[in-house]
Amino acid sequence: MSRTIVSEVQLVTITLLNSLAATALAGIPTPVVVNFDTYPDGSTVQPSDRFTTQYSTVGVEFTDGGATGPAPSGNACSYSPPNHAYANVIVAYFVDPCTGIPSITDYAGTRQDFCWVSGEGIDMYAYDADGNLLDNQFNAGGGNFLAFSFAQPIIARLEMTCILQGIDDFTFNAPVPVLKGDMICDAEVDLLDVDPFVLALIDPSAYTSANPNCDIRRADMNCDRAINGLDIQGFVDALLAPP
Repeated sequence: MSRTIVSEVQLVTITLLNSLAATALAGIPTPVVVNFDTYPDGSTVQPSDRFTTQYSTVGVEFTDGGATGPAPSGNACSYSPPNHAYANVIVAYFVDPCTGIPSITDYAGTRQDFCWVSGEGIDMYAYDADGNLLDNQFNAGGGNFLAFSFAQPIIARLEMTCILQGIDDFTFNAPVPVLKGDMICDAEVDLLDVDPFVLALIDPSAYTSANPNCDIRRADMNCDRAINGLDIQGFVDALLAPP
Protein backbone atom coordinates (compact mmCIF):
# COMPACT_ATOMS: atom_id res chain seq x y z
CA MET A 1 0.00 0.00 0.00
CA SER A 2 1.41 3.39 -1.00
CA ARG A 3 2.15 6.10 1.50
CA THR A 4 -0.60 8.27 -0.05
CA ILE A 5 -3.26 5.57 0.42
CA VAL A 6 -2.11 4.93 3.99
CA SER A 7 -2.36 8.63 4.74
CA GLU A 8 -5.89 8.75 3.31
CA VAL A 9 -6.93 5.72 5.38
CA GLN A 10 -5.45 7.30 8.49
CA LEU A 11 -7.25 10.56 7.76
CA VAL A 12 -10.61 8.79 7.36
CA THR A 13 -10.00 6.81 10.57
CA ILE A 14 -9.13 9.93 12.54
CA THR A 15 -12.21 11.72 11.18
CA LEU A 16 -14.47 8.83 12.21
CA LEU A 17 -12.92 8.67 15.66
CA ASN A 18 -13.36 12.41 16.13
CA SER A 19 -17.00 12.10 15.06
CA LEU A 20 -17.62 9.25 17.47
CA ALA A 21 -15.94 11.16 20.28
CA ALA A 22 -18.06 14.22 19.60
CA THR A 23 -21.21 12.11 19.59
CA ALA A 24 -20.26 10.46 22.86
CA LEU A 25 -19.44 13.78 24.51
CA ALA A 26 -22.73 15.25 23.29
CA GLY A 27 -24.57 12.69 25.39
CA ILE A 28 -22.71 13.58 28.59
CA PRO A 29 -24.63 16.13 30.65
CA THR A 30 -22.78 19.25 31.73
CA PRO A 31 -23.04 19.49 35.52
CA VAL A 32 -24.45 22.60 37.16
CA VAL A 33 -21.98 24.30 39.52
CA VAL A 34 -23.18 26.61 42.31
CA ASN A 35 -20.23 28.74 43.44
CA PHE A 36 -22.12 30.81 46.06
CA ASP A 37 -20.63 34.00 44.59
CA THR A 38 -23.27 34.92 42.01
CA TYR A 39 -26.90 33.96 41.42
CA PRO A 40 -28.37 32.58 38.17
CA ASP A 41 -29.60 36.07 37.23
CA GLY A 42 -26.04 37.39 37.45
CA SER A 43 -26.50 39.34 40.69
CA THR A 44 -23.79 39.21 43.35
CA VAL A 45 -24.21 37.36 46.64
CA GLN A 46 -24.34 39.79 49.57
CA PRO A 47 -22.86 39.12 53.06
CA SER A 48 -26.32 39.34 54.66
CA ASP A 49 -27.87 36.78 52.27
CA ARG A 50 -29.01 33.30 53.23
CA PHE A 51 -29.04 30.64 50.52
CA THR A 52 -32.58 29.29 50.12
CA THR A 53 -34.44 29.36 46.79
CA GLN A 54 -32.12 31.65 44.78
CA TYR A 55 -30.78 28.69 42.75
CA SER A 56 -34.13 26.99 42.11
CA THR A 57 -34.05 28.05 38.45
CA VAL A 58 -30.97 25.86 37.96
CA GLY A 59 -32.40 22.96 39.97
CA VAL A 60 -31.49 23.20 43.67
CA GLU A 61 -32.72 24.84 46.88
CA PHE A 62 -30.95 25.00 50.24
CA THR A 63 -31.85 25.08 53.93
CA ASP A 64 -29.83 24.95 57.13
CA GLY A 65 -31.97 22.07 58.31
CA GLY A 66 -34.39 24.60 59.80
CA ALA A 67 -36.31 27.69 58.75
CA THR A 68 -33.53 29.52 56.92
CA GLY A 69 -30.49 28.72 54.79
CA PRO A 70 -26.69 28.60 55.01
CA ALA A 71 -24.78 31.87 55.00
CA PRO A 72 -22.04 33.04 52.63
CA SER A 73 -18.63 32.93 54.29
CA GLY A 74 -16.49 35.43 52.46
CA ASN A 75 -12.96 34.60 53.52
CA ALA A 76 -9.67 33.18 52.29
CA CYS A 77 -10.84 29.61 52.94
CA SER A 78 -13.27 29.66 49.98
CA TYR A 79 -12.30 27.24 47.21
CA SER A 80 -13.71 29.60 44.57
CA PRO A 81 -13.50 33.04 46.19
CA PRO A 82 -14.95 35.14 47.52
CA ASN A 83 -17.65 32.91 49.08
CA HIS A 84 -18.49 29.44 50.21
CA ALA A 85 -21.60 28.39 52.17
CA TYR A 86 -21.67 27.53 55.85
CA ALA A 87 -24.13 26.22 58.44
CA ASN A 88 -23.89 23.38 60.94
CA VAL A 89 -26.16 21.43 58.60
CA ILE A 90 -26.77 22.18 54.92
CA VAL A 91 -29.57 20.41 53.07
CA ALA A 92 -29.78 20.60 49.28
CA TYR A 93 -33.14 19.73 47.68
CA PHE A 94 -33.29 19.10 43.94
CA VAL A 95 -36.14 20.71 42.05
CA ASP A 96 -37.48 21.05 38.53
CA PRO A 97 -35.79 24.24 37.22
CA CYS A 98 -39.01 25.18 35.44
CA THR A 99 -41.62 24.74 38.15
CA GLY A 100 -39.74 24.27 41.42
CA ILE A 101 -41.42 20.91 42.00
CA PRO A 102 -39.24 18.38 43.89
CA SER A 103 -37.21 16.32 41.39
CA ILE A 104 -34.31 13.87 41.28
CA THR A 105 -30.81 13.66 39.84
CA ASP A 106 -28.23 10.94 39.27
CA TYR A 107 -25.11 12.90 40.29
CA ALA A 108 -24.44 15.41 43.06
CA GLY A 109 -21.60 16.45 45.33
CA THR A 110 -19.54 19.32 46.65
CA ARG A 111 -16.10 20.62 47.45
CA GLN A 112 -15.25 21.81 50.92
CA ASP A 113 -13.29 24.91 51.77
CA PHE A 114 -9.49 25.03 51.83
CA CYS A 115 -8.95 25.60 55.57
CA TRP A 116 -8.88 22.01 56.76
CA VAL A 117 -7.15 20.08 59.54
CA SER A 118 -7.46 16.43 60.50
CA GLY A 119 -10.89 15.57 61.95
CA GLU A 120 -12.75 18.26 60.05
CA GLY A 121 -14.88 17.62 56.99
CA ILE A 122 -18.36 17.24 55.52
CA ASP A 123 -20.44 14.22 56.52
CA MET A 124 -22.60 13.69 53.41
CA TYR A 125 -25.84 11.70 53.09
CA ALA A 126 -27.85 11.11 49.90
CA TYR A 127 -31.59 10.35 50.12
CA ASP A 128 -34.27 9.35 47.62
CA ALA A 129 -37.72 10.93 47.31
CA ASP A 130 -39.16 8.57 49.93
CA GLY A 131 -36.53 9.52 52.49
CA ASN A 132 -34.54 6.32 52.14
CA LEU A 133 -30.78 6.65 52.69
CA LEU A 134 -28.93 5.86 49.46
CA ASP A 135 -25.33 6.37 50.57
CA ASN A 136 -23.13 8.10 53.14
CA GLN A 137 -19.60 9.41 52.57
CA PHE A 138 -17.22 11.61 54.53
CA ASN A 139 -15.51 14.40 52.61
CA ALA A 140 -12.10 15.18 54.14
CA GLY A 141 -9.20 17.27 52.87
CA GLY A 142 -8.79 20.93 51.98
CA GLY A 143 -10.70 21.76 48.82
CA ASN A 144 -11.58 18.08 48.31
CA PHE A 145 -14.46 17.24 45.95
CA LEU A 146 -16.74 14.27 46.66
CA ALA A 147 -19.91 13.25 44.82
CA PHE A 148 -22.58 10.55 44.74
CA SER A 149 -23.24 8.96 41.34
CA PHE A 150 -25.99 6.53 40.32
CA ALA A 151 -26.95 4.87 37.05
CA GLN A 152 -30.41 6.46 37.13
CA PRO A 153 -31.79 9.68 38.63
CA ILE A 154 -32.69 8.86 42.23
CA ILE A 155 -31.13 11.51 44.50
CA ALA A 156 -33.81 13.83 45.90
CA ARG A 157 -31.67 15.60 48.50
CA LEU A 158 -28.23 15.76 50.08
CA GLU A 159 -27.77 16.40 53.79
CA MET A 160 -24.34 17.69 54.76
CA THR A 161 -23.15 18.01 58.34
CA CYS A 162 -20.34 20.54 58.36
CA ILE A 163 -17.61 19.80 60.91
CA LEU A 164 -15.81 23.18 61.02
CA GLN A 165 -15.94 23.26 57.22
CA GLY A 166 -18.08 24.92 54.56
CA ILE A 167 -19.16 23.77 51.11
CA ASP A 168 -18.14 25.32 47.80
CA ASP A 169 -18.72 24.58 44.11
CA PHE A 170 -21.80 22.47 44.81
CA THR A 171 -22.14 20.36 41.65
CA PHE A 172 -24.96 18.25 40.20
CA ASN A 173 -26.54 17.04 36.99
CA ALA A 174 -29.72 18.88 36.04
CA PRO A 175 -32.65 17.21 37.85
CA VAL A 176 -35.20 15.18 35.90
CA PRO A 177 -38.17 17.54 35.41
CA VAL A 178 -41.73 16.59 36.14
CA LEU A 179 -44.10 15.95 33.24
CA LYS A 180 -45.80 19.30 32.80
CA GLY A 181 -49.50 19.04 32.06
CA ASP A 182 -49.82 15.66 33.78
CA MET A 183 -52.46 16.93 36.18
CA ILE A 184 -53.42 13.56 37.66
CA CYS A 185 -49.86 12.23 38.06
CA ASP A 186 -50.22 9.11 35.91
CA ALA A 187 -47.09 9.86 33.81
CA GLU A 188 -49.15 10.85 30.75
CA VAL A 189 -50.69 13.99 29.32
CA ASP A 190 -54.01 12.97 27.85
CA LEU A 191 -57.74 13.75 27.93
CA LEU A 192 -57.93 12.72 31.58
CA ASP A 193 -55.86 15.82 32.39
CA VAL A 194 -58.16 18.34 30.66
CA ASP A 195 -60.72 18.88 33.43
CA PRO A 196 -58.07 19.02 36.21
CA PHE A 197 -56.06 21.54 34.15
CA VAL A 198 -59.10 23.76 33.68
CA LEU A 199 -59.90 23.45 37.39
CA ALA A 200 -56.34 24.50 38.25
CA LEU A 201 -56.82 27.65 36.17
CA ILE A 202 -60.24 28.51 37.59
CA ASP A 203 -60.02 27.40 41.22
CA PRO A 204 -56.55 26.41 42.47
CA SER A 205 -57.85 25.52 45.93
CA ALA A 206 -60.39 23.09 44.46
CA TYR A 207 -57.72 21.44 42.32
CA THR A 208 -55.41 21.11 45.33
CA SER A 209 -58.19 19.59 47.42
CA ALA A 210 -59.08 17.11 44.69
CA ASN A 211 -55.45 16.19 43.98
CA PRO A 212 -53.55 16.41 47.29
CA ASN A 213 -50.65 14.30 46.02
CA CYS A 214 -50.24 16.01 42.64
CA ASP A 215 -48.61 19.44 42.62
CA ILE A 216 -50.57 22.22 40.91
CA ARG A 217 -47.31 23.60 39.51
CA ARG A 218 -47.55 20.91 36.83
CA ALA A 219 -49.91 23.37 35.11
CA ASP A 220 -47.12 25.94 34.72
CA MET A 221 -46.50 25.17 31.06
CA ASN A 222 -44.49 28.28 30.17
CA CYS A 223 -42.13 28.25 33.17
CA ASP A 224 -43.09 31.66 34.58
CA ARG A 225 -43.93 30.28 38.06
CA ALA A 226 -47.61 31.27 37.60
CA ILE A 227 -50.76 29.34 36.65
CA ASN A 228 -52.94 31.34 34.26
CA GLY A 229 -54.27 31.61 30.72
CA LEU A 230 -50.75 31.92 29.31
CA ASP A 231 -50.33 28.20 30.01
CA ILE A 232 -53.25 27.07 27.85
CA GLN A 233 -51.35 26.84 24.55
CA GLY A 234 -48.55 24.86 26.17
CA PHE A 235 -51.05 22.43 27.63
CA VAL A 236 -52.75 21.96 24.25
CA ASP A 237 -49.35 21.35 22.63
CA ALA A 238 -48.50 18.72 25.28
CA LEU A 239 -51.91 17.12 24.82
CA LEU A 240 -51.48 16.81 21.06
CA ALA A 241 -47.82 15.77 21.15
CA PRO A 242 -47.17 12.23 19.84
CA PRO A 243 -46.52 9.64 22.57
